[in-house]
Amino acid sequence: MGYVQTTQQVLIFDASVQGHLTPKATFMNLPEAGYFVGNKNVLRHTQNTLSVWQGGQNWLDLKNLNLSNATRLYQIEDILVALEGDFIRLLYIDDIMQDQIRIDQTPAFTAGFAYLYGLVQNAGGAQYLWYHSGKTLSTVKTALPLEAALMAGKVGIAIHETVLNQEVRIAYEYFTLQNLQMKMTGEMLSELRNFAVKVVNTQTSYIFEPADDKIIVRQGDTAQVLQEIPCSLLTTATCLQTTNAGIIAHEQGFCYLLNT
Repeated sequence: MGYVQTTQQVLIFDASVQGHLTPKATFMNLPEAGYFVGNKNVLRHTQNTLSVWQGGQNWLDLKNLNLSNATRLYQIEDILVALEGDFIRLLYIDDIMQDQIRIDQTPAFTAGFAYLYGLVQNAGGAQYLWYHSGKTLSTVKTALPLEAALMAGKVGIAIHETVLNQEVRIAYEYFTLQNLQMKMTGEMLSELRNFAVKVVNTQTSYIFEPADDKIIVRQGDTAQVLQEIPCSLLTTATCLQTTNAGIIAHEQGFCYLLNT
């Protein structure tokens, strides 16, 4: 599932059928609320309460967790990460029974976590990247010090410092997660791109990178460019996401399902 949020409404849609986005519900948007959509469930965070959508305009508050103004919430696919105090909690969006959500809790120094585009942990002089490993979240030690990282599945763009002509600059470099290691590809970008990844099978995947008037298609494990597909709707600022329905492209003010 997915959602489109306007100033007044939130539209929930089903993206499970190729070539179609099927509206499931529309409800009033609360400006102070945050929404987290899984494959089956929709969560709403407001006033330190997490609620699960029950259909129509109905929401059920989840009773087995406490949130505060200090809680930081970040979504990684179908898992919601709650950081506060001395614990990291993993909330499984699609694993809810009535008013109880499945929670995995682990002691952690949560002040060492940073989330800009991906969840990065600094601990004991080392740095770790958190990623979705299939059924839960796992960590991998970073290959170099990161400022931040944008992740989609097991592919990412590392934002890190580099030296060029004796000048320290910010670099954007594709990486992949292979054999429990972070592998830098050497494929560099001039700026961050909100790319998408389509996994074909365990051996094959493709990166779809937005650019002005086109999509750049890259090999999933090396990030090498395979081809360019003309698409006048896109710019370098477009965000791409893959679904069973196809590739969704969105920017401020528009959202399209591309015929892929």
